[in-house]
Amino acid sequence: MGAFYRSYSIPGDVHEVAEQKITTWLSRKGFYEIEDHSVIDHERDGERAFYLFWSDRWTIILYSHFEEDERLLFELNLLQLPILHLWVLDSDVWGYELFLQRKPLIVFNSQQKYFGPNELSDVPNDIPTLLAKCGLEDLAVDDIAAILNKRGLFKERTCEEFAKAIDARPAAAQYEYLSESDAASPGYSFVHRRFRKRGFDPVGNFELHLRQAKSGGAEAFPLPQNLPLSFRVIALLMRVVAIPLGWLMRFTIARKVKSGDLPDGFGMGLPGQHPKEYNFEENRLENPKRRCRITLADGVVQNDGFGILPFNIGDHQVVSRAISANEAMEILSGSHYQEIEEDSNFEVGSLPAKYVLATSTIPQGKQRTRYSYQYFIQAPFAIFHFSLVTDEALSSAEVDSFRKTIEFFEIIEQEITGE
Repeated sequence: MGAFYRSYSIPGDVHEVAEQKITTWLSRKGFYEIEDHSVIDHERDGERAFYLFWSDRWTIILYSHFEEDERLLFELNLLQLPILHLWVLDSDVWGYELFLQRKPLIVFNSQQKYFGPNELSDVPNDIPTLLAKCGLEDLAVDDIAAILNKRGLFKERTCEEFAKAIDARPAAAQYEYLSESDAASPGYSFVHRRFRKRGFDPVGNFELHLRQAKSGGAEAFPLPQNLPLSFRVIALLMRVVAIPLGWLMRFTIARKVKSGDLPDGFGMGLPGQHPKEYNFEENRLENPKRRCRITLADGVVQNDGFGILPFNIGDHQVVSRAISANEAMEILSGSHYQEIEEDSNFEVGSLPAKYVLATSTIPQGKQRTRYSYQYFIQAPFAIFHFSLVTDEALSSAEVDSFRKTIEFFEIIEQEITGE
């Protein structure tokens, strides 16, 4: 999966009026601002959020919901200022549009034919006008043109170079890729604002022990049967092409990893990925931001991977997250599970907890079984989810170590201040 960037940038420092426009719009939509939003990551169904960056040169907005970009643009256009929309699509193509009074004045697309003919196809990419409208007359047109003409495997790298050249580096990103601990950008101030729909509660009346894990019943990854000969021939040709292409990409990525030349957004946006926000001392992992800690059982080791409390069971990495009730219910719905081998309730201290062992058949090459070991712990403010997925069943000792570690889980109570 490639990178997806999208941002809106307004020349100059207008962050106060831009922030007011967005917050007023969200208030009209029935959202109120929440102050303590550190435990659960942004809950897409019931929340809206944005990062706002500003300097003397730019005000930059990264908004949480791309499907509402058109309305966001409408609200920002009320400022009657130029607005630069910068984007990357799946690392394949990148571009920008400069809007003035809701009309596209300048458009650039690194692959003109990617989207086919559309209403923006005939809008010119006038670099001198772009620089003039954005107050960037000190930049050389030829330098910008050279960046736009660059070729590369990862288009986000070129987009980042362009953003850096116009001194708008925070614009080469998207909301989902950032966390408050790593959002800072040299020369820019920023705020993270998060809003919740009235009546929405990320945990609400959810009762973990009343929920049962469900299986999909059929194969989790079914293969079509009785395919036409023409389709099978095409599939074979695609495999012939895909295998050497895959090895080429592995070689390219390995070389870039070794040289440290991977794009900033590469590999981001996956579940369970967080900057390091935990402390590890002796055999205890503690994450003050997510208000939780866990003591590792004998034989269980901490790892430096992603997650709120990252540890390994043997050679297997456990992915840990703080999620909402909606997401917990989605996981328990089991759309990718063929069989539920075990579903048992218990308590971790006074907290409701659930253990689920699910399996699914993977009919690719030699048929094999995939095992999914999952624990859920319900706290008043979040559901803590621990997941381990493997193509080999855990040994009884590993299963026991996993359970013992989960039983050592604790929430960190907030300090009550005041007289």
